[in-house]
Amino acid sequence: MMSSYRSKGFLARLIVAAAIGQDKDTFVSQELRLLSCNWCAEGFPTNSDGDHELLGVVIPCDAA
Repeated sequence: MMSSYRSKGFLARLIVAAAIGQDKDTFVSQELRLLSCNWCAEGFPTNSDGDHELLGVVIPCDAA
């Protein structure tokens, strides 16, 4: 079951995506990435290889 906090975040991202005219396929891939990788869900960016780099430590992205 999805928590109220996460469902509100999803709805907010859905509204923003609709407001800016984001393509639905792009939105779905973004949401799947957030669900698949905890680092992506926390907002950590990926490097050019698609992995997360934190203070020099490379952490593989679970969504890749």
